[in-house]
Amino acid sequence: MCIRDSVAAEPEATTSALVHKYFVSGESVVRLTPLHLWFLYYLLFFYAAVVILAPVLGRLSGSRFLNGIDAAFRWVVKGYARVLIPAMLTFPLMLSMRWIVDTPGGWSPQWHIMGYYFWFFAFGWMLFRHRDLAVTFGRGWKMNLLVANVVVLPALIGLVIMGATVELEGADVLGMKLGGFAVSVAYTWLMIVGLWGAFLHYFSRERAWVRYMADASYWCYLVSLTPIILLQFWVKDWPLPGVVKCSLVAILTMVVLLASYEWCVRYTFIGAILNGRKHRARPKVADPVPTVLVSVRN
Repeated sequence: MCIRDSVAAEPEATTSALVHKYFVSGESVVRLTPLHLWFLYYLLFFYAAVVILAPVLGRLSGSRFLNGIDAAFRWVVKGYARVLIPAMLTFPLMLSMRWIVDTPGGWSPQWHIMGYYFWFFAFGWMLFRHRDLAVTFGRGWKMNLLVANVVVLPALIGLVIMGATVELEGADVLGMKLGGFAVSVAYTWLMIVGLWGAFLHYFSRERAWVRYMADASYWCYLVSLTPIILLQFWVKDWPLPGVVKCSLVAILTMVVLLASYEWCVRYTFIGAILNGRKHRARPKVADPVPTVLVSVRN
């Protein structure tokens, strides 16, 4: 039984009593899962793969095989098919999913999910090797974002909702599912290329607040679940619309997370691990008035 089940079983219990029972009983340890940190867990496997593959690829450096792969990658990124070809290569990886990309819920690796995300990891690895193409990869970002959200996303939502509905009625949905997978991978790569170009366009110039938020983002993501859960319990019985309570939880969560980052993380060893050592800005001390000016004024 999780906290949600406890609320259903004891609707009159106070928030503090439910949370206390959940953690003191040891149920929180028994039911511990990666939660929203599953991607970090999977990254450990990817890093292990890199440790194994990097020496092998290093021996292939300069070979016809690796040169051919590099040439093909550069051709894809430079050409107009830099969305189409990666999407086509992603499509087979979707065939083992349900309707959208599955999310792992436990510690046992789900290999179809791991294979799906490793493809994006490998593509990023290749783009890092050819980082002179970083700007080229984001070309046409405005059109990509427009097509993705005005054309492809509505089609994706419609196919998934309609397909999942008729599937419950026992209908054959293979065609709809394949169509959903096709528009799903198209949307994914349109957004990747589009957001890549948009961020290069708007955030390539150094801005202090952008740098701060980028530094804080990792910490905020790592610990976000705790204030979200506690604040949800706090507002659950308030006589307010759900949209208002959801917005309030989101705003207060960001306040708590950014405050904790500033006061407890940024200038500590935790911040050094996440983003490198940061130092507080020291207030400037006014230069002393030269003695000769003092004597003149007197």
